[in-house]
Amino acid sequence: MIFVSTGGVSKQPAWKTSEELLNSGIKNIELSAGLYDGDQLQKLKSQKKKINFQLHNYFPPPPKPFVLNLASQDNEIIKKSMDHLEKALHYSAELECSNYSFHAGFLFDPCITSLGKKIRKIKLFDRIEAKKNFIDRVNKISDIALKLGINLQIENNVISLKNYQEFQSNPFLMVTIDECKEIMLQTPSNVSLLVDVAHLKVSSNTLKFSTNNFFNECYEWITSYHLSDNNGKEDTNSEISDQSWFWGFIKKEAVKTLEIYNMPFKKIYEQYILTKNINSKL
Repeated sequence: MIFVSTGGVSKQPAWKTSEELLNSGIKNIELSAGLYDGDQLQKLKSQKKKINFQLHNYFPPPPKPFVLNLASQDNEIIKKSMDHLEKALHYSAELECSNYSFHAGFLFDPCITSLGKKIRKIKLFDRIEAKKNFIDRVNKISDIALKLGINLQIENNVISLKNYQEFQSNPFLMVTIDECKEIMLQTPSNVSLLVDVAHLKVSSNTLKFSTNNFFNECYEWITSYHLSDNNGKEDTNSEISDQSWFWGFIKKEAVKTLEIYNMPFKKIYEQYILTKNINSKL
């Protein structure tokens, strides 16, 4: 199934973006970010007859923004992150979604305004401890998801060259092949891997590893993709084409979500049709 993300529209609630996407001809919508709306669930439930939803990461957005981080060492952020994920799963159940995806953790707690930009170097958590904390918390959330009949996908992180040079190391979890495999091997069967191909393109250029090897070695855990493109230096959520580099690695049966930002809905619909046509030929 092919979805389109609401993540590129930050200045209105996701239900409003969903309405506009539906009017553009798109019925499969991934809810991601957008403005807080206390009545959002009821509005989305009223759209459910016409739209097939799935939820991603920072949805539903809380009244006071924070950065979701299951690898945190800050008790307040840990509680907020766990509470958010549990709420997202209950939203997913209410909206009859079978999947919910979220980002891998960080070795520090970034401020919300730094996401997607160069991050100034700060002291990092111990990687082994952060990884253990992340896995333990994922496993707790997976128990809740299992009871609700929902599958979880963890999205690979992205490391740009400018952030690698700033930290002189990789401050994110699940960027590399080995770490994605390691975490997948320590999580339950209802937890799988969402591969953001744009993240992978940038990270592989920064850390000099093979995208072919990533897809091949992580193949058994991949159940969904986020699709967009970039110049290989930073994640820009740019449009894709029938010549985009990743098509030869994509599983036909896996869920795919377009994360194309800063583009008119008419153009996004064209990207949606392009993806459907290519997927039918995989």
